[in-house]
Amino acid sequence: MTELLNGLAIGSVAVLGISKAFAVGFYDSLLRRQFEAHYESWEADGSHRGMNWRPPASRSPSFFGQSHAWNRWLFNTPDWARDDKRALGTLFRFRVAEGLAAAGIVVVLCAVMMAN
Repeated sequence: MTELLNGLAIGSVAVLGISKAFAVGFYDSLLRRQFEAHYESWEADGSHRGMNWRPPASRSPSFFGQSHAWNRWLFNTPDWARDDKRALGTLFRFRVAEGLAAAGIVVVLCAVMMAN
């Protein structure tokens, strides 16, 4: 039984890591789309940068402390994206990746609790 739980936990950690990497990529893509196609909205939201994407002449020193859009976009579709099919598709993929990461966390925690 413990071998099964260990395998499940290891697999879930892998899913968690891969999902988070994809979520970061999708988030950066959303920010880039907002910057390129909805510049006024990007400025009004605080001129954020991504983890790997930085707008030209960015004033923002780092991603951390600016990620409130991450949490907001996870549950709410921003107005600027409602009529932008490309942004909506990326937003959907971002949410799926975050959902898979959350599921990975739950499975790891359950496997750890059951092993004890």
